[in-house]
Amino acid sequence: MNDLTSPELVSQINPNNARLRDDFLDYLRSVQRSPGTIGGYQNDLNILFVFCLQRLGNKDFQNITKRDLVTFQNWLSNENGNSPARVRRIKSAISSLSNYIEGILDDEPEFENFRSIVRKIESPVNQPVREKTVLSNEQLEEL
Repeated sequence: MNDLTSPELVSQINPNNARLRDDFLDYLRSVQRSPGTIGGYQNDLNILFVFCLQRLGNKDFQNITKRDLVTFQNWLSNENGNSPARVRRIKSAISSLSNYIEGILDDEPEFENFRSIVRKIESPVNQPVREKTVLSNEQLEEL
C-alpha cells in the first residue's frame, strides 16, 4: 500500500479543486452511492490533486491536459509502482468527476467549454500482480 497523500498535503490542494471534489462527493451522496464508493473516490481524487500540487503547479482540474494525465499515469505506474488495476481505478474516478462536470456543472462559467479527456488516454494493460492461492480439499476441511 502506498501512502500518496497526507493531511498536510491535502490541505494545500488548490481550493478550486478541493471544492470541486467536495461538490462531486456531495453529489454522489445525493444519489445514494455507498460510503465505500465515496471514500474510494475521495482517496483517488486526493491522489490526483496532490500530484497536481506537487508536479503541475496546483493547476485547476479543468485546465489539466492529456499530456498532464499521461504524466500522472506514468508516475502512478513507473515511479510509484501502482498496479495496472489501481491506475485504472484512479482513472475511473477522474472520468466520473469529468462526467459530473459535463452533466451537472456545464452551465457554470468556469466549466462552460469543458470536455472529458480521460477516455482518450489508453490505460495500462491489466495484469495480475499477485499469485492466486489455491487451497487443497484438506485445507478447506481444516477451516
